[in-house]
Amino acid sequence: MSDSASNHIAEQIEQNFAQIENDQEAATAFRQLDVTEFQDAAYSMLEKVSVFLNIESQRRSLQRIKAGRGRLDSETEASFVEHLAQGARAYGEFLVAGDRADKAMTACGLDVIISRYSKTFFWHVTSNPRAPHLEDLFRNVGATDRQISQFTELANSNDWDLLRLHGANGTFRGLLDVASQEMPRVQDMVSAVRAHGLPTIEGASSDSPWWVPVIIFVAAAAICIIGAVTFNWWTCAISAVLV
Repeated sequence: MSDSASNHIAEQIEQNFAQIENDQEAATAFRQLDVTEFQDAAYSMLEKVSVFLNIESQRRSLQRIKAGRGRLDSETEASFVEHLAQGARAYGEFLVAGDRADKAMTACGLDVIISRYSKTFFWHVTSNPRAPHLEDLFRNVGATDRQISQFTELANSNDWDLLRLHGANGTFRGLLDVASQEMPRVQDMVSAVRAHGLPTIEGASSDSPWWVPVIIFVAAAAICIIGAVTFNWWTCAISAVLV
């Protein structure tokens, strides 16, 4: 990206946030959020996303090995099935943490504000100077440059309206509902691998059932980090993961 394009994005982001900061209803909702509860839920989501991304990395690696060799050792297959089952359990735990985050926002009206300003709040979030280390946070939980690029392309194709990705209805709760609908596919995937072994055909990473939770986590992390910078949440420390 050229310097002029970067400067234009940075200037537009500041204009977007000036609009949000000048909205007294928005400012009140951000300041009334139970930051401790929201942050703890975000940390829990962070843990689960790390599990998902590392399972994806292991899957791709083992599929390449199996495709080349024609098989995996039985111990390796069995170990991956257990890791995949762990991922399915983590998926359910992620949904519980996401529900906690949503309830914290609903209690102060922040859910309505985030929906109202979804495009402006999340616009080019990975380039937002108010969240300068979001990509680093993404990498620290196991995301590859390719996955970050895929996320950026996916968000950009939807004009950075994260709350309407994958058919969500424009609310944080809507994204959680989409993720909940993926749970049977996650469970079916575990059952299929347990019964037939790891398939050698590598599917598109962007079609992974883990992608919706990744999007939800990025949204929650952005709310936490940008809220800390913009509205002086001195107790918000999720960026400490970067240290």
